[in-house]
Amino acid sequence: MQITVLIENGPCQGLACEHGLSLYVQYRGKRYLLDVGQSGLFARNAQALGLDLAAVDAAVLSHGHYDHAGGLEAFFACNAQARVYLRREATLPFYSGGETRYIGMPQDVLARFGQRFVFVQGMLELAPGLFLLPHTTPGLEAVGERAALYCKRDGQLLPDDFRHEQTAAFETPCGLVLLSSCSHAGIVHCVREAMAFLPNRRVYAVVGGFHLMQPHTGKSAFSPDVVRSLARELEALGVEQVYTGHCTGEAAYGLLQEVLGEKCHPLRPGMCIAWDESGEPAACKA
Repeated sequence: MQITVLIENGPCQGLACEHGLSLYVQYRGKRYLLDVGQSGLFARNAQALGLDLAAVDAAVLSHGHYDHAGGLEAFFACNAQARVYLRREATLPFYSGGETRYIGMPQDVLARFGQRFVFVQGMLELAPGLFLLPHTTPGLEAVGERAALYCKRDGQLLPDDFRHEQTAAFETPCGLVLLSSCSHAGIVHCVREAMAFLPNRRVYAVVGGFHLMQPHTGKSAFSPDVVRSLARELEALGVEQVYTGHCTGEAAYGLLQEVLGEKCHPLRPGMCIAWDESGEPAACKA
């Protein structure tokens, strides 16, 4: 299994960066794309890295926010056949800070490319060893309210309960590798949900953003003790490798690394994370 970061917040010499995330995954002879950033910059980086987006077999949209779905039209321009797997709720209008700032996916893309989308319900085994998992943790609307994230449903503006979010779980000989782009529900909840859906598997690695950053200031949205406690919970759950960036933020990343040490790695555009056939880490480079 190999993951290449196509777009991410952090800078990387020679590649574009933006507030967003896109991951190119090679797994069991297939190619998958998780998210497409907020623009077409991910496609430019893919070309620079020698990765063929036309060869992608399937794409997954982790949730319905612009910084993960904004590049869909650019993807469709590169790839004529791959379907995009998403939760139906991802098509709802989403807002930050009330109804003042729209943060949902481009509605014109839904109208123009509707035949390219596949709506997922429950747990889906997209391919052998690759699972798309919904949230099952109750009370997530309280998380949305604290983060001032909202969705409009049936004409009502409601706190986001993140029904539109999904986690991609890949089986490896070492255990599950979870790709959770923003982990709005909380990365610990994502790990626990994966262990419940796929019992008798350990979660070996998590890759993605943890939504620990204040979006406008870049500062940690949580106290140092809360972030350190999160890191200790991941360790207690048996997670061996953490690759994080995007909405985690530099301040929170430093606190995570303080606890996790060499288990914690920052995501950067162009970074390649690989596991060999036995599931052991084979490379981690930018």
